[in-house]
Amino acid sequence: MREVQIINRVSGSGTFDQSVTVPYDNDDSVSDIIGRVCLVLFLDFDPRMFLVTDTGVETAGEDQAHEYFRHGMHLNLRSRTVTKQRWAGVIVALIVGILSVILTITLFSVKHTPKIVEAVVIDAGSSHTSALLYHWSSDLISGTGLVQEMEEIYLDTPVTSFAGDPGNLTTFMQDLINDMKDWDSTSSDIPIYVGATAGMRILQESEPEQVDEILEVIERVIKNSRFEVGDVEILSGSDESLFSWLSVNVLSGTILGSPKGLSGNEQIETAGALDMGGGSLEVAFNCVDGCDQTEALGAFNQNFTIWSSKSSCYGLKEAMGRFMASAIFQAFQGTDNLTDSLIPNPCVNKHFNQLKDTWLSDFPTEKSDIFANNCTHILDPEFLNWLDSMPDDFEFHFDDSYDEMKCDQILEPFTNFTTCQEIFGQDCLNPMEFLMPNDIFYGISSFYYNFRSPLNLEESSDYDTVMNKIKAVCQDPQSCDTCSKTDCFEVSYIFKVLTDGLSFNEDNFGNLKFVDQIEGSQVSWTLGYATVRSQEIGVPQGEGLISTSIFAIWLGFGVALTLLGCLGLYVFQRKMRNLTLNKTAKEGILN
Repeated sequence: MREVQIINRVSGSGTFDQSVTVPYDNDDSVSDIIGRVCLVLFLDFDPRMFLVTDTGVETAGEDQAHEYFRHGMHLNLRSRTVTKQRWAGVIVALIVGILSVILTITLFSVKHTPKIVEAVVIDAGSSHTSALLYHWSSDLISGTGLVQEMEEIYLDTPVTSFAGDPGNLTTFMQDLINDMKDWDSTSSDIPIYVGATAGMRILQESEPEQVDEILEVIERVIKNSRFEVGDVEILSGSDESLFSWLSVNVLSGTILGSPKGLSGNEQIETAGALDMGGGSLEVAFNCVDGCDQTEALGAFNQNFTIWSSKSSCYGLKEAMGRFMASAIFQAFQGTDNLTDSLIPNPCVNKHFNQLKDTWLSDFPTEKSDIFANNCTHILDPEFLNWLDSMPDDFEFHFDDSYDEMKCDQILEPFTNFTTCQEIFGQDCLNPMEFLMPNDIFYGISSFYYNFRSPLNLEESSDYDTVMNKIKAVCQDPQSCDTCSKTDCFEVSYIFKVLTDGLSFNEDNFGNLKFVDQIEGSQVSWTLGYATVRSQEIGVPQGEGLISTSIFAIWLGFGVALTLLGCLGLYVFQRKMRNLTLNKTAKEGILN
C-alpha cells in the first residue's frame, strides 16, 4: 500500500491544521481515505467531508484523487458542515426572536402610566401681567390634553410700563417668579411660556428696540430661575383670537362633548369668542363656509376653520385714550384754542366720583398720557401744530356731565369706518367685515369686568334690559353703590362696539354670554394656548408603552428571527440524522 499526506482543515475540530499520513491502495475510494483520516484524528465522520488541493481544487472522484496521490501532492480535508459557532448563532437567533415577540407584545399591551404635565403661561397684557399654572395628563385625549388651571398670580402692572427701564423690569419679573415658589406643583422642570399681547404690539410700532429689550430681560430672568424657558414671544392678534376661541369651547364642552365620526355634511355647534383687553379687541368663530382669511385649528382629533379678527386700539385702555383724543379734537374744531377751555366729557355720571383701584381708574388728562402712541395720533395738520406747541405735561380740563347724544357723537369714530379713517387714518374697525353668524358668543375679559359687572347683568340679557341699565348707570345717582367715575364710558363704549360695530341687535343680543369663568375655570387665551402646547407633550390615550408603528416593526423583526431559527433547527436536525446514519454505515464498512 502507498501513503498520502492529508492536512485537517475542518474548522472547529481539536486537531485543526494537523497533518496525518494514511495508507491507500488503488481500490480505495475518497470516502475510504477520509474515513481513515477521521479514525486517526478522532474526528466524527461526515459524508459532507471532501479533499481539496492547496489551490482550492476539489477532487472530482477517485481517479482524480489517485492522480494527485501518485504525484505526491498532499491534500486538505474540509467539510461542508456548519460549525458549532454557526449552530450557536442559529440558537441565539431563535431565542432572541422568541424573546422579541414576547417583549414587543408585552410593551404594546401594557399601558403606560400617565404622568402630570405642568406648564406656566405668563400673560404679558396691555394692562396687567398674570402667571397661570396649568396641568394635564400625559395620557392625551385624541392627541390633546385636557388642561386645567391650578394656580394664578395677577398683577395690575403691565411689562410695557417698564419700557426703557430694564433694571426695574428685572426686579418685577424676579419677584413674580419668586412668588411661584408657593405653588403646589409636582414637577421640577416646568417650562414658562410668555405671550405678550396688544400692549406690546402697539409699543412695537413706535419703539421696537424697547420691545426687544423687554423680551430679552424676561427671557434672561427665566433662564436664571428654577424654571425651564419656553417661548417668549409677542402673540399676533389672530393667535390670541384662536386661543380665546379654543378656551371658550374646551371649557363649555362644545368640542369634547361633540359626537365623533361626523360625516362631511355635519357641523359641530361651537361658540364664538369676543375678547376685549386693554389694548385690542379680538373676535373668533368657527366658519362653516363663505369666509375669507380663515385659519385651521386642530384639537381633540377634530379640525376647525376659524375666522378671526383683531382690532388694535379697541381694547378698553386704548379706547379710553382715543375717546379723550376725539373729545379734545372735536372741542378744538369749535374753538381753535383749548388752553383755558373746559372740554365736554359727556360719557360720565357726575354723581360718581370714586375711582377704581385698578388699571382703568380715571380718565387721562395730561397730553403725554393721552397722545402716547399711534392709537391717538390725529391726522389734522392744524391740530397737530397746535398740539406740538403744548408741553408734554400740559393738562386738559374737562366738564364731566352726561349727555347721551353727545356721548354717542364722540364714540361715533369707533364704529364709523369712514369717520375713523378721516380722523386717525389707521386701526379702524369696519363693521362690514364682521359677518357674524347666529351663534352663541362668549364675551370675556372687559366684556365681563367692565360691562356685565357694573351693569349687574345676568350671564345673558336682552337688548332692552341692557339699554335701560346703561341709562341708569350714566344718569341715575342712585343706580348703584359700587359704580365709579369711568363706568358710564366703559359700558357705553362696549355697547357701541357690540351693536354698531359687531351688529348685535334686538334679535340676537341674547346670544351673548358675558363670563369670567365656565364650569369653575377662568376663561382666558392662556388656557387655549396651554391646550395647543399639550399636543406637543404626552401620548394618545390608550396607547401602550410603544406606538403602533414601532410595535409592527419590532414584531416583524422578532417573527423573522424566530422563523429563521426554526428553519435552522430543522436543517440541523436533518444533518445530524444523516450524520448519524452515515457514520454508523461507515464504521460498519471499516470494520
